[in-house]
Amino acid sequence: MKNLTKTKYEPPPSFTPLENPGLDGKELWLVQIPPGVDASELAGKKIRLKNNKAVAVNNNTELFIQKNCPGYAVTGPDQASPFAGQITVRHKIEIPLSNEIMPLPTPGDIPEGLKYRLGRN
Repeated sequence: MKNLTKTKYEPPPSFTPLENPGLDGKELWLVQIPPGVDASELAGKKIRLKNNKAVAVNNNTELFIQKNCPGYAVTGPDQASPFAGQITVRHKIEIPLSNEIMPLPTPGDIPEGLKYRLGRN
């Protein structure tokens, strides 16, 4: 296996570095958006950055905010800027609660030497 700790990052041939990435005094955040979510919904939104909290965008989408995100963004051939945090856009999933009592499974045919442990005894 190749030791990657001493490997220098080589950008692809199509990479064009910015002369001034304009990050002076600004934070760089990693934003992950899943397929099917329109990124324009986030345009102009002000987000209160509460660490490890989910913030609703609409009925179907929420943001999960994590400060202190590990990782760096390559901003030039020999430059990397650390991420200040990560915002993950994710779909809301609601699992309905059920008051229905589910019956316990029956032991059926248990192989010899095994004990059924799902019963109430």
